[in-house]
Amino acid sequence: MKRIIKWLGLEKRNAHIDGYFRKANARAGVYISAAVIVLESWMILSLLMTLRERLQNRSVSWAVNHFAGYGAMIVASAILMLYSLKLLKMSDEKVQKTRWIGDMVQGFFAAVAVIFGIYISGQDYLHNEMAITFISVMLLVSCVLVWRPVASALFSGFAFYVYYLHLENIKALSDSAKLNLFIMWMTVSLVSLVMYYQIREAAVSDDSMESVNQHLIKRMTQDDLTLIYNLGYFRTHASISLRNENNDLGKMIFLFLDMENFRAFNHQYGYHEGNEYLKRFAAIISDTFIHDLVARVSDDHFAILATDEEIDEKLDKIMEEMRHDTKEIYLGFKVGAYRPKRRDEDPVVCVDHARYACGSIKKHYTEHYREYDEALSSLYLRQQYIVNNIDTAVEKGYLKIYYQPVVWAKNGKVCSLEALARWDDPEYGFLAPNAFVPVLEEYRQIHKVDTFILDRACQGIKEALELGFVPIPVSINISRLDLEVMDVNQLLEDTIAKYQIPKNMIHVEITESALGEDGDELWHPISRIKESGFDIWLDDFGSGYSSLNNLKDFSFDVMKLDMKFLTNLDVQGKSGRILRNIINLADDIGIHTLAEGVETREQADFLKEIGCERLQGYLFSKPISTDVMRRQIRDGILVISEDIQYEIQDSQGHAVALPEGE
Repeated sequence: MKRIIKWLGLEKRNAHIDGYFRKANARAGVYISAAVIVLESWMILSLLMTLRERLQNRSVSWAVNHFAGYGAMIVASAILMLYSLKLLKMSDEKVQKTRWIGDMVQGFFAAVAVIFGIYISGQDYLHNEMAITFISVMLLVSCVLVWRPVASALFSGFAFYVYYLHLENIKALSDSAKLNLFIMWMTVSLVSLVMYYQIREAAVSDDSMESVNQHLIKRMTQDDLTLIYNLGYFRTHASISLRNENNDLGKMIFLFLDMENFRAFNHQYGYHEGNEYLKRFAAIISDTFIHDLVARVSDDHFAILATDEEIDEKLDKIMEEMRHDTKEIYLGFKVGAYRPKRRDEDPVVCVDHARYACGSIKKHYTEHYREYDEALSSLYLRQQYIVNNIDTAVEKGYLKIYYQPVVWAKNGKVCSLEALARWDDPEYGFLAPNAFVPVLEEYRQIHKVDTFILDRACQGIKEALELGFVPIPVSINISRLDLEVMDVNQLLEDTIAKYQIPKNMIHVEITESALGEDGDELWHPISRIKESGFDIWLDDFGSGYSSLNNLKDFSFDVMKLDMKFLTNLDVQGKSGRILRNIINLADDIGIHTLAEGVETREQADFLKEIGCERLQGYLFSKPISTDVMRRQIRDGILVISEDIQYEIQDSQGHAVALPEGE
C-alpha cells in the first residue's frame, strides 16, 4: 500500500521537499513563460503582417479570437513569470505560507493555456490543418507544473477529454484519430510522471544534504546535552553584541554560574539523572534570562551575557526553581560577574574573568555572588603570569629549593629534610607556595615544579657528598596530578640514576586529600613506587574524610599528622586524646609518625610523651635555603642525628660506607 501511495505521489512531503518542488516549478515557469511571451508576441506580429491575406479565408471574429487568445497567453505568462521570480527569492517558510497564491497563479496559467490550446487546435482542425497547438500547450504545462502524478493524470485526462469533445463537436473523429489522441494523453502523462520522479529524487537528495547541514550547524552552535548554545556560538554573538553601538556597554554584564554539590547529586542518583537535571537547569536559566544570551560552558558551568537589570531577582528565581526541583540533596550555585570595559574585548576572556570571580568565593559558604574588581584583577593577572612563566622560572633559576628539617622527638636532632619550592620572581618578588602551587594545580602544570624539586633535591644530596657533608634523606611532595600526567616511578628511577644516589635517600609524600577522591585509581602507580624501593609518606593525615580507609588500602611508611591537630591543642581534652589514639593506631599497624606544625616546646614535649617519633615545625627551623642549611649545620645550630648511615656508590659502582655524624 505504501508503494502504491508513493507511486501515485500521495505520500506526505516535508516542507523542504514541497518547497523544492514549488521552486522547481518556479524556475521552469520563468523559462516557459518567457518563451511563450516571445512566441505569442511573434504570432501577433505575424498575424498583423498577414492580416489582409488571412482575412480573405477567415472571418473577422477568427482574427479577434486569435488576437484575444495570444493576448491572454501573454498576460497569463507575464503573471506566472512575475510570481515565479518572486517565489525564487522566498525562504522555504515563506513559500509554505503563500503556497495558495502559487497554486492560484499556476492554475490560472494552466487553465488559460489549455483553453487557448483547445480553441486554436479546434480552429486548425476545422480548416483541415494540423491541430498540434493543444499538444504543445499540454507539454508546456507539464513542464511548468510538476504536480503529483495522480493530479497530473487527472488534469491532463480532463483536458484531453474536453479537447476530444470539442473536436467531436466540430467533426467526428476517426478510430485512428481517437487512438492517436489517447496515445498523446498517455505520452503527456508519462512525461509528467518522469519529471515528477526526477525532481522528487533531487528534492530528497537536497533534503538529506540540508539535514546534514542543519545537523552540522547545530553541532557547531548547540550544546549536545542541554540543547542551549555552546561556548563557540556564545563567543561569536557576544562579540557582535559588544560591538553593537546601539547596546549600552555600561549595562552589559557577563555571568558565570557554577553549580554546587552537583557531584553528590550524580553520586546518589547516577549520571543519567544528573544529565536530565542539567537539561532542566539549562531550561530554567534560558527561561529566566529569556532575552539574553545563555550558553553551557562545560560540565555544570554556564555563561550568560545580560543587561544588569534585575540580576538579583533573576538569580533568586533560579535558586527558587532549583529548591522545588531537588529535595534530598542541596543544590545551589555560585555566580561570578564581569562588566566589560571596551567593545573589542574577547567574550571568552570576559567569561574567564567572571569564572575567576566565581572561583574566588568557591569555599565561602555565605557568599554566592562576586563581581570581578581591581583586587581580583591583580590576583588574576598574577595567576596568568604564574602559568605563563613557570617554564621561565625553572629555566632561569627563579624557582628555588628550600628545606625544612625534620627532627627526632627524642633528641631534637635532624633525621631528614622536606624539600619545598619557593619562587623569587623579578617582577612579583618572593612568592610562597600558596601563591603559585594552587594556580599550577588548577592549570595542570604542577608537575613542572615537582620535577624540578626532585632534581634539585637529588643534586643537593650529590653536592653534599662532594663537599664533605653527610647526606640527609629528603622527602619530596608528589601531587595527584603528577600521577595522572606522568610516570612518577620512572621519573624517580631516572633521577636517582642520574645523580647516583640510593633510593632510600628520597621519600615520596602523598597528601591525604589526593587519595580522598577516587583513591583506587592511584593504587597502582603508588604501589609501583613502593615496590621500586622508595618510602611512601602519607602527608596531612586527618585533613581528609577517608583517613582510615587510606591506612587500610595503602602501605605507608610514615604518617604525617596534619598541623591542624596542634591548633589550640588541649592535652587533656579531645584533641590530645585523638592524637594519642592516632599514634597508638599507627604504631599498632607498623607506621611511623611525624607531627608537622610544631611551634611550642609544650607541643613538642606532649608529642614526645605520647610516642610520636618525628617532629617538624618553626620550633626547630623554618624552611631555609641550601646555603643557610649548610651554614647552620657547620655552626652547630642544626645537629644531624648520629644514626644517619647510608651506603652510596662511588664512581666505579662500589658501595662505600659513610661515617656517622658530621
